[in-house]
Amino acid sequence: MNARIILADDEPDTLRTLNLLLQSEGYTVMSCIDGMGALGHIEEAQQAGTPFDLLVTDIHMPMLDGISLLQELRKENIHTRCLGISGQSSKEMLRDLMRLGCLDFLDKPFDNQRFLSSVRAVLERPLPSGSKETENRLRAELVRYRRDMKGLRQRIHAVQGEFQSLMSPEIANQPIPVRLFSRPLNTLGGDLFLTERNGDWLDILVGDVAGHDQGASYMALLVKSFFEEGCRKSASGQDVLKVINDGIRHQNSERLLTALHIRLDLVTFHIELHNAGHVPMIRVPASLAHEPEALSYPSLVLGLFEDPDLAHDKFKTFSGDRFIVCSDGIYGLLRVDGESGHEEEYGVDHLLEAAQNHRLLAFPDFAERLWQDALTFARHKAQDDLLLAVFEIP
Repeated sequence: MNARIILADDEPDTLRTLNLLLQSEGYTVMSCIDGMGALGHIEEAQQAGTPFDLLVTDIHMPMLDGISLLQELRKENIHTRCLGISGQSSKEMLRDLMRLGCLDFLDKPFDNQRFLSSVRAVLERPLPSGSKETENRLRAELVRYRRDMKGLRQRIHAVQGEFQSLMSPEIANQPIPVRLFSRPLNTLGGDLFLTERNGDWLDILVGDVAGHDQGASYMALLVKSFFEEGCRKSASGQDVLKVINDGIRHQNSERLLTALHIRLDLVTFHIELHNAGHVPMIRVPASLAHEPEALSYPSLVLGLFEDPDLAHDKFKTFSGDRFIVCSDGIYGLLRVDGESGHEEEYGVDHLLEAAQNHRLLAFPDFAERLWQDALTFARHKAQDDLLLAVFEIP
């Protein structure tokens, strides 16, 4: 059957596999890495009079997830057969999919024959239909809607680019080797990795603003300015966090911040830490006689109290020591056991294990493997902003 199928999945490996599988069966296939791209192609095909026969969509995707994609199609009165796929299902999600006209659903992982059987079965089903009145009304608004959506996408991409430019430290110009990886849950994000050089020391701030909306991103930009102000005053690490805390409290906002301030002496290579409720940092000693360890400092987050009780530590480092810092999104990554359905959290133990397994790799490869291991654990799915950074003592 020469049906036209559109795929939407943010996992490149899954997208590539399903594309090749469907093409081998004679289907014409269009692949999209997210729901926003799929929406645009479906709209264009509908307008051109060559609609897709089937939409195969992952449910959990950034920017526009599978359920939101179906909701947008329903608003436009575009009716297409749909097969949903996901590695994390629930009764509520299945109920929403059925309500939106999704004809079948598969839990990941699934075998190729089961997938093709579902595709054939859905293609044999009648095309969902909507009311003629709604169709006529929305058709009149379609031109204006497409124009507005195009402008909105352009503005979103512009804002996203400006935000990333403002928040990205100059990794290549650091006095120590640093690798940084990040992936916001939505368009922007509230995770922070900031650096500031002050004479013979380097200040590093790792932070996580509560929330994933534009408000979180706005607060993240404010925290960046507060951090730079604290560093300009050549204050201690505790004073830097106090400047940030005061700045947040003066905003009269409910946004809280977990933060880890690291001051590295570039002459003696001593590290001074101040922690405000942030997740543990991992130390990977250069000496193979010592295993990686989690440096955990229970303390209060910023934004709650005028003078928060911060955890403090100071220690000497050695050439070749590596340090891993991250947001709680990394530790909170989940995967679901296909047989039992039980969820397992990545947590500090998996990051320690990955650090031990890859510690013999050169620094750039070591950092890259940590990031890829975390994403692979959760099948590239996340429920929070993700940030992971690694630096090495020269």
